Formats: sequence, C-alpha cells, structure tokens
Amino acid sequence: MVLGKPARTVLEYIKKVSDGTFKVLDADEILAQFTEDKPTKTVLGGIIKSLEEAEYVKVKSSSADMYCLAATSKARNENFERAVTATESAAASETEAKSLPQVKTAQRTATTVEISAIKNTLYRRAFFGAMLGAVTGGAIITALAILIISLM
Repeated sequence: MVLGKPARTVLEYIKKVSDGTFKVLDADEILAQFTEDKPTKTVLGGIIKSLEEAEYVKVKSSSADMYCLAATSKARNENFERAVTATESAAASETEAKSLPQVKTAQRTATTVEISAIKNTLYRRAFFGAMLGAVTGGAIITALAILIISLM
C-alpha cells in the first residue's frame, strides 16, 4: 500500500512513540508533527482509521481528541516509499477524508490507566466507608450498653 504524506507522518510518529505497546496520544500532539498542510482532527481520525484497516496500527480506543494506539509489527518492519508525487498525496488525502469515522465528541472511551485509577478510588472509598460504619456502630452499641448498665 502506498501511503500519502499525511498518513506516513502520522504512522512515523506512532512508530516513534509506541514501540509496539499501546500509548494514549492526544490529537493535538499528533497534529503538531505536521509542518505544513496540517489536517483537521476529523481528517486525522480518517487517517488513523485507514492505517488500522491496512493493519499498520492497532486502535484500542479513540475519540475526536484522544487515541490509544500501537504500531503493529508490519508497520515497524516495513520500509515505506519516501517519494510521493503531489498527485498521489492529494489523492490519498481525499480518500482518507472520505473514510471519516462517525465520532461522538461528547463521549470518550476510558483507557486502561483511567479505569484502574477509578477502581482504586472506588476501593478506597468502600474501605473507608466500611471502616467509618464499623466505628460508628461500635460507638452506638457502647453508648447503649453504658446507658442500660447505668439504669439498672
């Protein structure tokens, strides 16, 4: 597959930062790699979708602003043609723009790091809630026992 210049730029950056492991990348961070003809976030989503379909990247989760991506071994081992004419680049950009994913910006898929942070917070809250309940219950029982003993 011949990649257009925007797709090659995105893929090279993903290869550089991911090393085959999933990394959470901000769309602005990826777009900062472009020196000229910077695509929009919507076009970037199309580029990433086409790279996923060509099996150059794996996408764990994505939204309009965040992507959890990893470069595949196919992308890391393959050498890409550097010379692309202006016509091929324009045709590739047009094709990528046509295959835009339907992205809801109000929703965001949580990453594994975020999910584990939420779980840890919930576990702490449950532990301290149970501890507070045990202390409060013990204090009430002690107060009732003292009251009953003093009335006898």
